[in-house]
Amino acid sequence: MQVKNNNPLKRTYSFRQRIINTVSLVFLSFIIIIGWLSGYFTNVLREKTYNNIKDTLELYNHQLSDNLEDLDIYLFEMNSYSSDISLITSKGDVNNIYNNIMRAKDLLDYSLPAFSEIDGMFVYAPINDTFIQSYKYTHNASASNYIREYLRSLNAQNRLDEINIEAWFTKEINNSFHLIRIIRINNSYLGAWANVDRLTSTFENISELEGNVFYVDTDGIPLSENELSEYTFDVEGSLNNYTIFKMKDKSKSLLVTNEIDYCDYYLMALIPLKNIDVQLYTIYQVLFIMAAFVIILTLFLVISVSRFLSKPLLLLENAAASIHSGNFDKRVPADMSNCREVLEIETAFNNMIEEIQNLRIDIYEEKIAKSQIELQYLKSQIAPHFLINCLYSISAMAADASDNHGILQKMVQMLSAHLRYTLSDRTTVSLEEELMFTDNYIELTKIRFPGCLTYESRISPETKDASVFPLILLMFTENTIKYNMVMEEPLLIKISSDMTFQGDKKWIHLTHIDSGEGFPADMLNTRYDINSKKPNQREGSHLGIHNIAKRLDLIYGEAASIHFSNEPGLGARIDIDIPYVPYSQEGHGFGIRE
Repeated sequence: MQVKNNNPLKRTYSFRQRIINTVSLVFLSFIIIIGWLSGYFTNVLREKTYNNIKDTLELYNHQLSDNLEDLDIYLFEMNSYSSDISLITSKGDVNNIYNNIMRAKDLLDYSLPAFSEIDGMFVYAPINDTFIQSYKYTHNASASNYIREYLRSLNAQNRLDEINIEAWFTKEINNSFHLIRIIRINNSYLGAWANVDRLTSTFENISELEGNVFYVDTDGIPLSENELSEYTFDVEGSLNNYTIFKMKDKSKSLLVTNEIDYCDYYLMALIPLKNIDVQLYTIYQVLFIMAAFVIILTLFLVISVSRFLSKPLLLLENAAASIHSGNFDKRVPADMSNCREVLEIETAFNNMIEEIQNLRIDIYEEKIAKSQIELQYLKSQIAPHFLINCLYSISAMAADASDNHGILQKMVQMLSAHLRYTLSDRTTVSLEEELMFTDNYIELTKIRFPGCLTYESRISPETKDASVFPLILLMFTENTIKYNMVMEEPLLIKISSDMTFQGDKKWIHLTHIDSGEGFPADMLNTRYDINSKKPNQREGSHLGIHNIAKRLDLIYGEAASIHFSNEPGLGARIDIDIPYVPYSQEGHGFGIRE
């Protein structure tokens, strides 16, 4: 049954689809927003941290480069400060220049404190193999000894020209890396050295993040003997953008690299991400607020849906109660909802009341055409008790806040389908369609009586396209449930169909069996005589059976038969035999009465 919209400007919608779309949109939006905010703020924080550390490394590089450049200038001009160095590097006899050596040593001791980054300074005179040094800390003696032995070894082999006098270079001395600078002035070699670890110990803001600052070579190998020496870092990738580096313990760190001006090495900072991301507390607050918003929105939707359903269901319940009391003038308002499913129930309900009101007369005494009798029969048998019971069940589920709306929607849709079928003016349907709506009716009953009804069917595939009149099986199923269904007591219904042959003609044999109380003795083992059985319409005794038998007689005549018996161990059994006629949607009747 199609819901008619009398107002073309009034748009209708599907309640189920609207709920699905709304909930999906809310949660999808929530996921997208959360994901976007999390990624955005995480990226912003890491980018900001990278830029801050990059600026710190760059500032350090500029300051140290300027200081080391001042040192180079000072070393180049040292000869002009004192003639002692010139004398030391020009005389071969050490005994004659002892006083010059001491004064040169004093000059180095005096000059060294002016360069805070430097651990020591030296002067080497190859001509007399004199090495003069000055250092700040006693542990720097190892570096001084290395440089002295290094220069003397090269001098002994006449290989002093191999010394890198262009820039600072590194050497590992006693498990510690040192930057060394050597310049040549005339016949002398002057220079200085600095401990790499001490140079990087000034980064207090980085140490607050439990980060490390260290030197690496062009291949990304650290100039360090700690645990970092086991790694090789990506220099190029982290030079202009931050890189996430995965440590051996599965933790991740932010990698920042800066090029150094005073040597062919790089300064690198490694900051654990956990110490950076802990600053994302603000994002967690935002997420909490958004989660609270979604919860509130969900509660609002639940309340709105409940209120949306309450009004139309209350109107349906009142109308059903009015019909149940015998008042057939009650109608459901046509504008109680814009939901298509509810409008469909409303249209079917009002149509049903109209038909019941029009068909309260004795339609069986009217001598009308067969097709009209069939149509009136279908409509006259729509007793409201099943609809009322279903509506009460729907109302109870709607009132229960814990109810699953999916069950409620399913019951509304199934009831709508049942009403469309039973109120249809069609005179023929296929057996497959009749069985489908019988299944639909049984499923509705299972919802109302959970765990009580068992349904078994055995349908031969070649019988599904047989043409039958509506309710030929559904009416027996309704009667069985109406008179035998008791809450918490099991009830079995079995339906079967077979193709039989009599000569060259095909027949359909239908069987309906239940586990109820069975038929009374006067109906057993006899062919039903339509003319001798006059139902008491006031009491409704066997009204459904009488009408099915009458329709069989009107349509098929003597060609059809119906037989009643009781199934051993169960209840009532009904056997129907009708001629096989293929179903055609264009057909308007059987045309086979004999």
